[in-house]
Amino acid sequence: MCVWPWWQPYPNVSKPPSAFDTTLNLCKELFVTTLYGISNCDTVRKARKWLEAESIAFDFHDFRKQGLTAEQVDRWCAAAGLDKVLNKRGTTWRQLTDEIKSTTDETALKALLVEQPTLIKRPVLEMADGHIEVGFKAEQYAALWQR
Repeated sequence: MCVWPWWQPYPNVSKPPSAFDTTLNLCKELFVTTLYGISNCDTVRKARKWLEAESIAFDFHDFRKQGLTAEQVDRWCAAAGLDKVLNKRGTTWRQLTDEIKSTTDETALKALLVEQPTLIKRPVLEMADGHIEVGFKAEQYAALWQR
C-alpha cells in the first residue's frame, strides 16, 4: 500500500496537501514522475507551478545542468515521436548550420539532442507508467491525472 507520512515534509509543493490527497497522488505516481526541462524556461516554470498547485509530487531534472542520456532521448522519441521532441522553433535550432538542419538521419538527430539538450521541446513529463508528455498545457496535464 502506498502511504506518505503526512507529518513529514512534502517535496516540491507550496502548500501541504491533505493526508488523503497525498496518499492518492503517491499511489498513482509511485515517486517517479519526473519533469525534465530548463529552470529558466517560462513554459517549464508554468508546468512546475501547475504541478505544485495540484499537490502532485515530482522530481525536476534540469537537463542543461544535469545532462541527458541517449536512452532517455530514445525513450521520448519512441513515445512521442522525434518531430514532437525536436524543437525547430527555438533559437538553438536557428543557430545550427543548414547542413545539420537538413539532416534526416534519426540517429544523428537524437545524438544532437543529447549533445545540445536545449533543442528539446520543453518540458518533458515522464510519468510512472511510462507515459511521456511533451510541452505544457494545463488541460492536458489535468487529463493525465484524471485517467
